[in-house]
Amino acid sequence: VNGAARYNIANLAAAVLAAAALAVETEAIRRVVRRFGEDGADNPGRLQRHRVNGAEVLVDYAHNPAGLNGLLTAAESLRATDGRLLLLLGQAGNREDEAIEALVQTAVAFNPHHIVVKELHSFLRGRTEGEVPALIVAALTSCGFSTERISVVLDESEAALSLLQGAKAGDVVVLPIHQTSARARVLEWLRAPQSV
Repeated sequence: VNGAARYNIANLAAAVLAAAALAVETEAIRRVVRRFGEDGADNPGRLQRHRVNGAEVLVDYAHNPAGLNGLLTAAESLRATDGRLLLLLGQAGNREDEAIEALVQTAVAFNPHHIVVKELHSFLRGRTEGEVPALIVAALTSCGFSTERISVVLDESEAALSLLQGAKAGDVVVLPIHQTSARARVLEWLRAPQSV
């Protein structure tokens, strides 16, 4: 992302150094560095970039404050001057309340135009249905984030699609998607957006 995804540059540098230390040929390292990321299968769910109706779409796993900060920093570099930042937000149930609040604070620091809160049905991990989304909404409002800019769509793929369908040219849609089935459905939609 023109250098904006510094965490990926650091990851790439570490991989190059490890390969060099293992005596992998320099030309082989160059070849992989040049092409890695062109195919969605290279690193599924990690900074996968798409374009829909002039909007940039980033699909990533970003499941903690550091990951979300890196993803949103990259997203901001892609947003047009008059574009909006649209964000999907959820968390697994085995995180402490404070960790969920830290994730929300990271999101709010980027002042998204709209946040859609989701449930991770296969990651409840001891929480009751709806508990984590309620914590996220409470943390958003306690940070001063307007309730008019929050939607709750519990199904992860439906939540992502609601943001995609409302995106306009110049927007950046950030989709931290955690469940494999939801990611597959969203990626299918991204390949043929008119089908949904």
